[in-house]
Amino acid sequence: MNIKINEFNVVKLQSVFFTKNIKIGNKLDFAQQVTAATDNIFDGDPMILPIPETQENGPTGIPIMILKSSDNQFNCNISKNRIDFFFSKKKEYEKSIIELWPDYLKIIKDFSIFIKDRLNEKVWRLGFVATLIKDIGKSVNLLLNEKYLNTNIFEEPYEIQLNVLKKISLKDIKVNRWIKYRPLRKKDDISKDYWLSIEIDMNTFPEIIHDLNKEQINKFFESAYDNITSKIPEYILL
Repeated sequence: MNIKINEFNVVKLQSVFFTKNIKIGNKLDFAQQVTAATDNIFDGDPMILPIPETQENGPTGIPIMILKSSDNQFNCNISKNRIDFFFSKKKEYEKSIIELWPDYLKIIKDFSIFIKDRLNEKVWRLGFVATLIKDIGKSVNLLLNEKYLNTNIFEEPYEIQLNVLKKISLKDIKVNRWIKYRPLRKKDDISKDYWLSIEIDMNTFPEIIHDLNKEQINKFFESAYDNITSKIPEYILL
């Protein structure tokens, strides 16, 4: 069975901009700045969390504010050392990454302009995660067992998760690329593990400190998308 990447529907897309110490100041005003910079995509009510922002007291990685669109499909978590931008669907997974990408990329570019030009922040690391699913019409566990493990040791496994790490380069930036396979089951019939979930997680090496400009940031995400749509199908030969 050869499954093409455009046959998978998107559950979640996540883009991460790692910074050093974002100066937020007035939180509500900052939330409004982000919303304006991203073409008002975050038109829902912002969630401002009572977390100290100062370098001495503020916890790293914990959101200071959470922005969202009114339909809850787009979300943004802002902490003092990273910005996470999400597209996610809770149900009715109906679009492929190819269909969603042009609009999603535009918002990524809006973020890169805001972070570099408005905040004048150093972006030292980037990450991109795509979670895709497809109903393949038969047991994912048995398929992974037969195709990749090629052994009878695991007789009728209830769940197999297969994670593969490869170190690659995207436009001369060294990247860890994880591809993670796992089965999903419907809540109303857990006996059928027919949904194949594939998570592709690409992130720059944490030991390398970059100082990326807007063009490099955009190229990373464009190259990550190209890698998924042109290279990943080589691994989906089920």
